[in-house]
Amino acid sequence: MTNLIRASMGLIFYSDHLANSGGPSNGFGSVFTERDGLENMDGRKGASIIYSCLFTLLVCMTFCVRPNIPSPSTSRARFASIKLYMMAWMILTPHTMLYWAALQWFQARSIGKKYASRGWTTAHGHFVVMGGFLACKEGVPYQVLSPRNFQELVDQNRITFPTVTNVNLNRQTQTHPLLSGACVLQTLWFVTQVISCAANGLETTPLEIATLILVVMNGVLLIAFWSKPLDVVRPIRIDLIDSNSDLNSPNATPNRTYRDDFFRENALTKRVRDLVEREALHILPQHIPIARRITVKVISILSAPIFKVARDLVALYFRPFAKDIVPGALSVPTFYASLDADTTITVYIPYVFGTIFGGSHLWAYFHAFSPDHDDLAWRISIVALAGVCGASLVVLVLCHFTQFCDDYFETSLTTFLAEGSGVLFGITMLFVVPTSILARMVMLIEVFIKLKEFHPVARQSLSWTNYIPHFT
Repeated sequence: MTNLIRASMGLIFYSDHLANSGGPSNGFGSVFTERDGLENMDGRKGASIIYSCLFTLLVCMTFCVRPNIPSPSTSRARFASIKLYMMAWMILTPHTMLYWAALQWFQARSIGKKYASRGWTTAHGHFVVMGGFLACKEGVPYQVLSPRNFQELVDQNRITFPTVTNVNLNRQTQTHPLLSGACVLQTLWFVTQVISCAANGLETTPLEIATLILVVMNGVLLIAFWSKPLDVVRPIRIDLIDSNSDLNSPNATPNRTYRDDFFRENALTKRVRDLVEREALHILPQHIPIARRITVKVISILSAPIFKVARDLVALYFRPFAKDIVPGALSVPTFYASLDADTTITVYIPYVFGTIFGGSHLWAYFHAFSPDHDDLAWRISIVALAGVCGASLVVLVLCHFTQFCDDYFETSLTTFLAEGSGVLFGITMLFVVPTSILARMVMLIEVFIKLKEFHPVARQSLSWTNYIPHFT
């Protein structure tokens, strides 16, 4: 009943929005205008542009952003606030959100493959990663099961393997097909409207371009989260077979899951951490030539202050992601991602999509906006965002390449190049974090400021309703 009410409310808001967009109805659920051209000059006022952009973005993120499962005591209001918090991060740093989604997807796929013989899929793996199973002792909630905890307990026959079918997962999902369809129609309407205006030579506002790019990034996020259940609010309880035992047996792998720290333990910063923590030459194997050991020692001493500042900046940037599963926790952190999911591919994701994200704004700046509306702050911010992410991507590739050469050739020169590329990466990180945050903040402010600068002619719109059937 709750889902049906939510779906009905969603359709009411959607219908009201379409009704306010103008245009006579033909009585068959589609709106057609008598002119196949421009609407009146007041058809796209500033308020209507802001409303359509924010409404579309909210609807899109409601469907694409999928939180982890909260603890049993979490209220609906608290869960909604968590989702809004994640939406804010999606607007601020969508490429970082894609990194987190990729980590969860790789882990979910691995779990799905491991238990494929039991009928499990990637969706079941997502359910584990998002904290879907809660260990209980004599019916009392005891500890949320991380992916590693879950697999160890199953392999050691310390819990009964849960019989969760796809039907059960669908029942856990808090959505409705009608509401999902309304989200698709609203997004399709907005994308068609923006593309149609650009194709017919009408000037597009920066807010619409920024919204369109975020919609595309949400689409990429949805690809990673396609199998992840949406808005699950209650985990499934599993009783420990031996209620007197702890989660980790004496022979179990050390509970490193509690230290699945997004910042400290991901491969992106592992090389920096290793370099900084080389405090003495004797930690290197003695068969390594003295020249190589001296090179490492000198570079480590000289670059330590740089890396310390860089690490602190990265830690500040990723602070919402740097959370642990503490003993006794009944839910995983908001941006939980297991260490086992971190691969060489995922390391590149934030920089690749960060470059694409900034580059798409740069492309729009030169192709969709009039030279009369040139703005130095807007131009610098989009160039800075694309530039720092692109530079980081190049340096990261250089780090991996020089490390490969050093592992293969093992010479003083390759060691110097490998360590030097690590220093360069640390220097790059000094600029990446503050520059990307500041640039993104300026972009978000400028899209609203520049909306007032556009002449009414630029706010003309096509009768887009000729192309998309919709309800009125």
